[in-house]
Amino acid sequence: MTAKIDDILMPSMRTTVTLEPEAERLLRTAMGLRAGHDPAHLNRLDDDLEAQAFVARTARLAGGTGTR
Repeated sequence: MTAKIDDILMPSMRTTVTLEPEAERLLRTAMGLRAGHDPAHLNRLDDDLEAQAFVARTARLAGGTGTR
């Protein structure tokens, strides 16, 4: 994902945080990530969406449509 600030595209950064078990449980509950859900899948999905956006943007800049 990117952020647009004053017409400059800046890549976002990911940060890893270690939480105490109780804080993790509360956060997962608040986010709706319960047993049976794969939080890593959300990261994979984000990566896929970011890659698709990059391909589309690159194709637009090169004069293509950005779709297959």
